[in-house]
Amino acid sequence: MTLDKVYSALISHYCMPMGFFKGYLEEVEGEKVSSLLIPHYSIAMKLFDGDLEEFTLENTCMKSKGVKFFNL
Repeated sequence: MTLDKVYSALISHYCMPMGFFKGYLEEVEGEKVSSLLIPHYSIAMKLFDGDLEEFTLENTCMKSKGVKFFNL
């Protein structure tokens, strides 16, 4: 999956503008396992050969709503 598709999925899922996520994703591109902080959410990302496999929402509010994994 390309980062453009990741951005589109994030924008669709969170209804946020692309710029909200893009810089943070580019900073970790190519890392095997990275974590980053975006406003309101702590996200653990797994990148395999440049592809984002999954990330876990660590936000307590989201966990209480049953949102734990977002598979792209």
